[in-house]
Amino acid sequence: SIGWRNRRPPAKRSELTPIRLDDLQLGQVHKGRILIGELIEPPLACGGDLAVYTVMQDLENPDAVVKVSFHSGVQSKTCKEALSEFPIGAKLGIQEPLFKVYKDGTTGIRVDDMEHVFGDISAKYSQAPRSRTRW
Repeated sequence: SIGWRNRRPPAKRSELTPIRLDDLQLGQVHKGRILIGELIEPPLACGGDLAVYTVMQDLENPDAVVKVSFHSGVQSKTCKEALSEFPIGAKLGIQEPLFKVYKDGTTGIRVDDMEHVFGDISAKYSQAPRSRTRW
């Protein structure tokens, strides 16, 4: 996995150029780019490794969907909690997305640091010191 190489400070939203799901390259961190989408399924496979997996739809192309895994910084320990943190319909941007092949052979986006997520997720935790509402 190249996730560990994806560690970097968060960028300002204004410094990022949008990218569509269709334009993502497998195995790459898309530096200087932001993927904007909407969560369309409830979180699944929650809590085991303190990661949350869900599905995001590209706002530019409703036919394009991708699995997304959120790792470091996730506050949910169960799928019920994760549904509050990652609600269906939440619109968000993922800074410099890493598009990868998971161990099960499927593809998706891995988010290693929740500070690289902009948008209206985590309304439940909006008063927390590390607020994720940055859009």
